[in-house]
Amino acid sequence: MFDSLDARLLQWLDAGGTALEAVIAEEAQNRLDHYPAIQRALEPRPIDLRELAATVSKCWVLDRWKQMRFSAFAQKGDFARETIAWLLDELPEHPADAARHIDEFIEQAVVAGFQNSDGRPDRPGAATLASLLLTAAYPARFVDYPSTTRWRRFLARFGCEMPDLDSYGERLLWVSDFASTWAKQPPFRLLATLHEPLWVISGLCWASGRTDHLTDED
Repeated sequence: MFDSLDARLLQWLDAGGTALEAVIAEEAQNRLDHYPAIQRALEPRPIDLRELAATVSKCWVLDRWKQMRFSAFAQKGDFARETIAWLLDELPEHPADAARHIDEFIEQAVVAGFQNSDGRPDRPGAATLASLLLTAAYPARFVDYPSTTRWRRFLARFGCEMPDLDSYGERLLWVSDFASTWAKQPPFRLLATLHEPLWVISGLCWASGRTDHLTDED
């Protein structure tokens, strides 16, 4: 499978040319510029929520609405710190348990601010926040997760398909495992020699949605 995926990746890069390369560079650079600062803010206990909030505001994976909901979440102070620490510190090793753990964090984030203006839960936004925190804290294990639709379209570009999964935790773990395996394959390693490869793949996923008009295959 990955031989075909690598070939499609090279075709996509070739078809998009320098314009596509520029978008990919922008997306990857946003992660390389700010995810290490998020990682540093997540290291102390209690978490440095002020620094975390200042840096999260610069991360493109959270759109304007998700930024607003994260601000509401961060205003919960100690609850936000403790909930984030719980997500990171007590993350189980077993995939099924880890998926349930992530889903519980999403529910806690919904209660603490990830809601639409009419009070409906914004679970997709809370899932994106979970993915951002996890990929910053564990860059070799997780990718960021802007949306299920964006990941499905990105995978379809390369002839791959996400299986039908019941929860955001399961989907985040699946795409993260997929990306971890892909990152070990040539020629992808050539794109990420000096960087966290899963951050680069995250950038590729986001760039894909910005650049459909640059390639002939869509």
